[in-house]
Amino acid sequence: MNGEHRGLDDVARLLMAAAGLAKGMEREVEDALRRRFEQWRGEESDSLREEREAVMEMARKALAENARLREEVAALRERVAKLEGGDGSASGKVLPARGDFASSEDGDSAA
Repeated sequence: MNGEHRGLDDVARLLMAAAGLAKGMEREVEDALRRRFEQWRGEESDSLREEREAVMEMARKALAENARLREEVAALRERVAKLEGGDGSASGKVLPARGDFASSEDGDSAA
């Protein structure tokens, strides 16, 4: 009987060792997947950060160009006002202060 129990004990130990090995492998796979996901997420964050910085740079350039164009338009308005005698009556047209120039031209051509 002692031999039978010893054989069962050996089988139980073998099954416990196999279960422990399987659990260890499970942890290793989870850790490897977690590390890979963190690496992928980090790479994704870097590319998103680069795209965001590129868009911000384009916005800065567009704002600077917009400010430059506003100054240029203001200078041209002053020049036109001087040429028209200050009140815009020389040509009968007055430049719009703001807005869409195409829609103001349409209104002027109908007049």
